[in-house]
Amino acid sequence: MSMWGWIMSRRQRRDHWSRTSRSSDANHRSRGWLTVAAGAIVISFFAIALWLAGAFGGAHADGGDFQLDLVSAEPTTYEQRGGSEGDEKGTSDPLDLGYDDRTINVDVIEQLEAIDFECDDRIIFFTRVTVDSGASDTDQTIVLTYHFDARNNGQQAVGYSEVLEAGISAIDFGGQTGDDGNMNLDGNEGVSLLSQQYLNKPQNNPTGTVSGDFGNADAEILEAVVRVDGLDPGDQLIVRVDVRFSCFDPFEEPTGNLHSSQGKEIMDLFKRLNEEGTTIIQVTHSEFNASYGSRIIKLHDGWIVD
Repeated sequence: MSMWGWIMSRRQRRDHWSRTSRSSDANHRSRGWLTVAAGAIVISFFAIALWLAGAFGGAHADGGDFQLDLVSAEPTTYEQRGGSEGDEKGTSDPLDLGYDDRTINVDVIEQLEAIDFECDDRIIFFTRVTVDSGASDTDQTIVLTYHFDARNNGQQAVGYSEVLEAGISAIDFGGQTGDDGNMNLDGNEGVSLLSQQYLNKPQNNPTGTVSGDFGNADAEILEAVVRVDGLDPGDQLIVRVDVRFSCFDPFEEPTGNLHSSQGKEIMDLFKRLNEEGTTIIQVTHSEFNASYGSRIIKLHDGWIVD
């Protein structure tokens, strides 16, 4: 199979990703553009919606019965990568993993700094679900819909690619010894991940399958639907959701999964970047895309033939 490569060459500039990085740490810069990109942003929090169970079948739930609190686990309390990723680092403060009493910068944090994470790290989020003690119904069910940024607004080429696990904090996770945030539970509660998919903005239409379509231009939101069962008056339950933080190469066959009009928009963007002084190298099977280049190199079976 032949492959078309094209090169746009203008004056030299600093690497795009280095220009966007806030970090001055040489070790972070030496890890390559993906890690630098991850270190250049503040990871924005997701949106969440609570749905009454009646819309999905099952027991009735009164929307006024519930209060939610959304935070992230303090990153120093758990392993983000490796064979023990997701496990807590210790069994007591400040190394135990849990919502506990919501102490900021000990148990939880309200803003994630991306410099604390690398590509393909696991990031843990907590949602405290509190049932009003005066609620009239028992054994209630709610559905939580999470929206994570699959393409982060603050920096290109990073985002949340998939939900790895969802469950009751500590109870459903073997690498976590306990969570004092769980209160008055009787053992009948349950948390389950119902579905996840990619959506576009602002329409929120389905645009892809997790995680194969991660990085596509229109896979902008990772939507995860989580069901919580068995809630009684006075219960406080901590939902734990583990999400993969990933990076992608925006210049690797960037038009491959787009409609033709969208693909042309991407190529026109590359052309403008080149005219502003950015050197662009693309490897493509598309002769149309190759025609944008100021120099074309044809390859066959890995060899330059033209």
